[in-house]
Amino acid sequence: MNNDNSIFKVKPSGIKLEAGRMLISSPFMEDSLFGRSIILITDISESQGAIGLVLNKPTNIKMEDVSEDFPINNMPLYAGGPVQADSLFILHQYGDIIEDSVHIIDDIYWGGNKLQIEEYIKQGLINPNKIKFFLGYSGWASNQLKDELETESWIISKLSSSINILDSINQDNDLWKEYVLEFGDKYKKWLIFPEQAIDN
Repeated sequence: MNNDNSIFKVKPSGIKLEAGRMLISSPFMEDSLFGRSIILITDISESQGAIGLVLNKPTNIKMEDVSEDFPINNMPLYAGGPVQADSLFILHQYGDIIEDSVHIIDDIYWGGNKLQIEEYIKQGLINPNKIKFFLGYSGWASNQLKDELETESWIISKLSSSINILDSINQDNDLWKEYVLEFGDKYKKWLIFPEQAIDN
């Protein structure tokens, strides 16, 4: 097919890259993890690079598969990224009561005491829909993400006030599509581009 993708190009959003921002992948990425992905940036610095969690890539693994006494059956695990893919990472809205939580933006936190989370779920003190568990995280060395932005692999977005990301993930909504639509009509052409349609 003709690989002239100019009709799909859009201007950068102009939003500053910082913790709490969302990365929306372009439709041209063929990577099974990062293609049509939404990533929440959890930490970033010029010297250390950036860290984030892919929000919309569920795995076939459940929490009870990795935590024998986990109090909820069939709670899904998501692929947060390729770094430390055998380690567990947590995103939640309970930074005021969960120890070792790290604030990202608004009421969104990451990290925290897993045993404490399990106990609070058992006691009915927290809503499990407000917590997500991930295997691995996404990481970029210093300036690496900047280079990827310059090649239009990602568009930066603010956390949407109309989309509760934790609820959306739990409901298996198409989060990538929702964020693309929020960019406006000029981005709608992204939605019609077929997945993995570009020749190598």
